Amino acid sequence: MGLFVDIKKRLNGFSLDVQWRMDNEIAVVFGHSGAGKSLTLKAIAGLMRPDEGAIVARGRTLFERNGRLRVDLPPQKRHMGYVFQDLALFPHMTVRENIAFGLKAKHGRQSGETERMLKLFHIEGLAGRYPREISGGQKQRVALARALIGRPGVLLLDEPFSALDRGLRDEMGRLLVDVRREFGIPVVLVTHDAGEARAVADRLIVYSGGRVVQTGSPEEVTGRPTSDEVAALLGQVIPQKTGSASV
Repeated sequence: MGLFVDIKKRLNGFSLDVQWRMDNEIAVVFGHSGAGKSLTLKAIAGLMRPDEGAIVARGRTLFERNGRLRVDLPPQKRHMGYVFQDLALFPHMTVRENIAFGLKAKHGRQSGETERMLKLFHIEGLAGRYPREISGGQKQRVALARALIGRPGVLLLDEPFSALDRGLRDEMGRLLVDVRREFGIPVVLVTHDAGEARAVADRLIVYSGGRVVQTGSPEEVTGRPTSDEVAALLGQVIPQKTGSASV
């Protein structure tokens, strides 16, 4: 099992109550803004404590509370790679320095690991530049490299491609598939873009109002939506059933 999430949280009148699991794959948590997607990611990363439930990553319990708090590992001990929507690159650091900042290994390995990530993400020519001097797609690559340099157990992505145009989104989607294959870890991507969700997901987890309303492969979910709501979220229309008209 790659990741198991079963949590409840009430926050400012909003109620999150979700349960899902994924293997060593790309899972896309999909739904409208305000559905609880980012809140779930924060709970997995340890940035928000659920009221109850459990979170288990690759066989290791990160959080457990059932009546009383049993386990709640701090973020630095959860071994997660996290890319925020705004990427959070340090403007006063070069590309090389931003990537090296994510390294949790010994200082002696820092230079070699950083150079390897620069080459892996095809940004070695940008190493001495600052974030303001590179494009949006290049910033995405830097943020991914920084999140992955410490070899995390899970990669969490909170709508990191939302500011890109469609062409760059497609490019980053292909890169994400390559990243999962290269690093061999579960990847959780949050998005409200149906096209992006269908393009990269091995598993699609559809949220609405703080609940999971359907989960499955993109083919299963798009081919057999369980409700009009899921179909509408995916931009589809379920044909009206024909029958005898009532009078």
